[in-house]
Amino acid sequence: MTPLRTLLLALSCTPLLGQRMVADLTPGSEPWPSVLPFLGAAGARQMFVSGTELWATDGTAAGSSRVGEIGFAVQGAAVGNRLVFSTVVGSTAALQVTDCVTVATISRLGGAGGVAEFVSLGARAVFVAGDPGALEPWVTDGTTAGTRLLADIFPGPAGSWPAQLVRSGGLVFFTADDGVHGRELWRTDGTAAGTFLVGELVAGNLGVGGLVQMVPVAGGLLLPFNDTLYATDGSAGSLRPIVALPPNAYALAPAGSRVLFAVGRDLWSTDGTAPQRVRSFQGLVLQQRTGDGEQFTVEFNGSVLFMASDGVAGFELWSSDGTAAGTRMVADLAPGAADSWAEPLFAAGNLAYFLANAGPEGRELWVTDGSAAGTRLLADLTPGPTGSRITSMATLPGKQLLLGGAFGAEVWSVDASGAQRAFAVPVRGRGTDPLQFSRVDDGMVIRYEAATGQEIARITASGQVVPLGAGTSAAAREAELAFLRGHDLLVHDFALGTRLGYSFAPPLAPTQVTAAGGLYFVSVDSPFGSSLWRSDGTALGTFDLGIAQPNALLALGDRLFLFSSSVQPGTLLVHDGRNIVASLTLPAQTDPYGARVVGNRVLFLAGGVQLWATDGTQLGTRSLYTLSGPVGARLASDGATGYVLTSDQLVVTDGTAAGTRSVSNLPRAVRDELAVVGGRAFFVADDLARGQELWVSDGSVAGTVPLDVVPGLEGLYPKGLTAIGNRLAFTATEPATGRELWVSDGTIAGTMRVADLNPGSAGSFPSDFVPAGGNVFFFADDGVNGAEPWLASMALFGAAAVESLAGGCAGSVGRPELQSSPPRLGNGGHALVLGRANPSAVGALLVGTTNASTALGACALRLVPAVTLSFATSAAGGARLALPIPAQRSLLGSAVLAQVAVVDPAGALFGVASLTDGLRLVIGR
Repeated sequence: MTPLRTLLLALSCTPLLGQRMVADLTPGSEPWPSVLPFLGAAGARQMFVSGTELWATDGTAAGSSRVGEIGFAVQGAAVGNRLVFSTVVGSTAALQVTDCVTVATISRLGGAGGVAEFVSLGARAVFVAGDPGALEPWVTDGTTAGTRLLADIFPGPAGSWPAQLVRSGGLVFFTADDGVHGRELWRTDGTAAGTFLVGELVAGNLGVGGLVQMVPVAGGLLLPFNDTLYATDGSAGSLRPIVALPPNAYALAPAGSRVLFAVGRDLWSTDGTAPQRVRSFQGLVLQQRTGDGEQFTVEFNGSVLFMASDGVAGFELWSSDGTAAGTRMVADLAPGAADSWAEPLFAAGNLAYFLANAGPEGRELWVTDGSAAGTRLLADLTPGPTGSRITSMATLPGKQLLLGGAFGAEVWSVDASGAQRAFAVPVRGRGTDPLQFSRVDDGMVIRYEAATGQEIARITASGQVVPLGAGTSAAAREAELAFLRGHDLLVHDFALGTRLGYSFAPPLAPTQVTAAGGLYFVSVDSPFGSSLWRSDGTALGTFDLGIAQPNALLALGDRLFLFSSSVQPGTLLVHDGRNIVASLTLPAQTDPYGARVVGNRVLFLAGGVQLWATDGTQLGTRSLYTLSGPVGARLASDGATGYVLTSDQLVVTDGTAAGTRSVSNLPRAVRDELAVVGGRAFFVADDLARGQELWVSDGSVAGTVPLDVVPGLEGLYPKGLTAIGNRLAFTATEPATGRELWVSDGTIAGTMRVADLNPGSAGSFPSDFVPAGGNVFFFADDGVNGAEPWLASMALFGAAAVESLAGGCAGSVGRPELQSSPPRLGNGGHALVLGRANPSAVGALLVGTTNASTALGACALRLVPAVTLSFATSAAGGARLALPIPAQRSLLGSAVLAQVAVVDPAGALFGVASLTDGLRLVIGR
């Protein structure tokens, strides 16, 4: 076995991290509480979590009590008269059980986040467990001895990754990948013998990737797939097509012998024969939701209750049995064109309950017997005009429990006689307000608002928080960071600690520090105006450049591009860190913004309508393209390809006029959301048929398509698009989960939610994604601690990434370059490519897994070598260095560091060699 292969396989022993909160930087409580949804029943009481405390309630004050401290609870299910649920204890997911009096740990299964999707089957519960890379279905009866692997669907360490668990009668249906058929539909009755593949929707090994909807019906299942309605009773081979559906059908809702669904704003139904359009609406909200939270349809006395507007009345409560004659508005609660936004919640007996805004009390709880006369306000949960929300519902014999109120933080008991409040839930943690959140080496630096003022902290790759004290601005350079405190520029070295870099004598006042081209740049105010200073982190290397504060600062190699207000408008300065080496003239009044590097050029936007490029010379500075449509655009790049997005146009460019062209006119694009990953553009648009959805473009008209993961008019509303290696990270909103963390590889099957950090419909609102090392750092609110910094392994995203680590130094033909494509699992032909090195010379490839920054004269070694391999450069000064990646799934998310030294008598490495920058390779799919 080669040394490199041995090193890579050794990485497979490294446990993969899921996602976890780094620290509660701002302790304390918010003025209003927030809780997790109901976990499930334990006998006559329902369980939920507030903070890290487990609570039980029967819907009365006397029957509500704190059970104990459990850590971070995820999901649960009833097992007889007890509740089993998962918690994260340290870095391990634990399976626990409670009888409402005590809490016991059954077992610890997999890493954090490795236990999920509980479904109750009476005396047993089915759930998903295992290491994050090897998930399989498990079953438990609430005891350690009765907790076992249900079936090893994908034999070996890979895992079948069961998902979308849905109970119907005595069966649990789910999707899984057995390695032979791809992801298809499976079922289980809680026994090994009763766990098997139901049938294939896609023949072969491709599978379906995931199903849009799985609807339990009479112990079986209905599901739409590829414009066809399928059904199964759960027996082997019973999956069969029932009827063809119109294109873009969504939101199936059973009603007696019929199934209702929506196509755009039209209500349709089928009884197993050809579907019929029931009625057209001005607006239609027909969406069944899984899990706890809001639900827009409710089955009631053989009909379906839903929200709709016929164009005369506003959005009101409607009922339909699937026929035109049986489709009617229940009541016009907000007379005329006004909207009551009637939202069905649940049905019990001969009554149905819903939320509506139809009076001075605001949005509150109503009840109906299906007639207009029998529709009335049941309870004003939140007195006054504020209105209420329902965040979770649960059923107990004879009554329904709601988590509701103005902030969804009160327990209510509802029956035909009315609604009674049991108690208010304890408050949650106060969140942290990030003022700056950016990458520093393989960790993070965060500046945030604390009780004592602005504070700065470094977060290491392992999640350790290193407080640095007060600071008003920070910037990273290699393995150190600089920050401002009063009149001082302080430099924090990761190994040596914090030192004074420079002290600005009053009245000079530093206001902002940035890093570019291996230097720090400090904006300094004085009574005579502002100026730009440069610093290498030492007093001797810190001085005034005599340039007014630029409105853009970007590095391309060793050159800095500045757009400054100290010279005539329309002038671009090129700087080497000591002197202006070029002053480039642009058209008068040009206001450049959004600068990005594409190839060997800097691209920027001017006047909101023009795309410009420069290579640092006057001849190479020119306008590439004039945009059409409204003023305002966004420019993004992956370093090789750039895209410009306006509200109705997408333009692709390689940095040249010949390589710049319009891709297509777009339907209502959100121009602030644009990211480029591997040459493809990801953006958000609304074509009116789908709502705001994620789109992807390969730079061609045919290759510009929507990723409509959840069909329907209501889009996912993606935000925060960020390149994470060869994947896109973003947030999206689903009704059942709220705004949570998503990832996309540019396909519908590969676009999915990767974490539900705040279980339930409230959402965790992740933001500020920054990849660093093998991790992704971001802010999120888990519903307990408020918004705080989180860390997630890139393995969670399946991302393959390549990062450059500064430290190289030149030889006889300049600084040698080491490049790599994103490393993917199973790529036996993966290689590093060396260029611009000394021709026909001996070189050494250094490979390791431990990050470092060791000064070697003018150079820096960015790793601790574990393997050193010698080679010879070609006559052109290049080399191809094989680095095969085994098909070992446990390698996903592992990081490999590489750097190359080449013998060179003119080299800056002690006069004997040149050195490339380091590369960090994160292995992905």
